[in-house]
Amino acid sequence: MPLSLTSLPVAELLKQETSAQHQASESLLMPTLNNIATRAQYAALLHTFYGFFHPLEQLVTQQVSSDILPDIAERRNAGLILQDLRALGFSTDALPQSDALPAISSTAEALGALYVMEGSTLGGRLISRMLLKKEGLQLTGDHLHFFNGYGEETGSKWKTFINLLNRQTRDTDTLIRSANETFRLFAAWIKKNSEA
Repeated sequence: MPLSLTSLPVAELLKQETSAQHQASESLLMPTLNNIATRAQYAALLHTFYGFFHPLEQLVTQQVSSDILPDIAERRNAGLILQDLRALGFSTDALPQSDALPAISSTAEALGALYVMEGSTLGGRLISRMLLKKEGLQLTGDHLHFFNGYGEETGSKWKTFINLLNRQTRDTDTLIRSANETFRLFAAWIKKNSEA
């Protein structure tokens, strides 16, 4: 790794080094978002997020305790997706889940994956606004708990997480590898579900 990169804050380095994988997953997601015209299509999008985020959360929380991130229990809760699906009138039984997940056996690997999930709270706020504008869906806040992230606290929670990342100066390679793998596998899951 060039010396100039090591002087960057960890979170900035992570953003820079995962940019290509981030854009690849976003480019797969955007056509789906743009084409949502029915509640069933929105429910299918929620299924996609749940199928990847729920099992990933289970792995992350095995490595990141409240000693590391005090509010980890409040972070990116895939259970909100089930709440949204029920509010829409869709079943939450037997939702498919990905078995192609990043290897997470250390705190650094977990934080790399969590970078992807936490970052999605920022994008989720934009998705929420986009979906509310689709008149045919007739959505309310009761249908958008997941994409609304942490509501007004989204920015402050992101800053708290960034501060934690910036203290992880010893395992930057692991953080980057895990985040890139998380983006890559999420993109593959999006693609698989869009073709189903």
